[in-house]
Amino acid sequence: MTSYDGKEAARQVWGASPAGWVYGEGAAIGTKEYFENVLRKRSNYELPWLFEVFPFVMTRGKRVLEVGCGAGYDAYEFCRNGANYSGIDITPENVERTKKHLGLFGFDGDIRLGDAEKLDFSDGTFDLVFSNGVLHHIPDIGRGFDEIYRVLKP
Repeated sequence: MTSYDGKEAARQVWGASPAGWVYGEGAAIGTKEYFENVLRKRSNYELPWLFEVFPFVMTRGKRVLEVGCGAGYDAYEFCRNGANYSGIDITPENVERTKKHLGLFGFDGDIRLGDAEKLDFSDGTFDLVFSNGVLHHIPDIGRGFDEIYRVLKP
């Protein structure tokens, strides 16, 4: 009998194809056109409420950590609005996707492979920690929240 490894399953699933790929509208994955198509569909169809619920513009000049950066869609919004952006993802493919997507628009950030249950940042590093559609996948969500609390400034 083998045990289920939720983290390994997540790496395999999320690494195999970028989130939102169905909205690429025929553009080659990883191109600027693809990224713009997904952003547009995501903003107008999938998550039109996101900008009302979360004001990215309020992050200008703030140190932000995104837990689960995926393919970089929210990373783009943080960078576009002037945040000092850091992002982690459990899949190496998403780390590279986010770096590439941000680079297509002249943005960068501290984007790295990481695990929400063991954040590789010092205590009190960030003004804000953000996660969209990821936290409920953390096997030990309590530990994930403890880590988020630890890296937030008091």
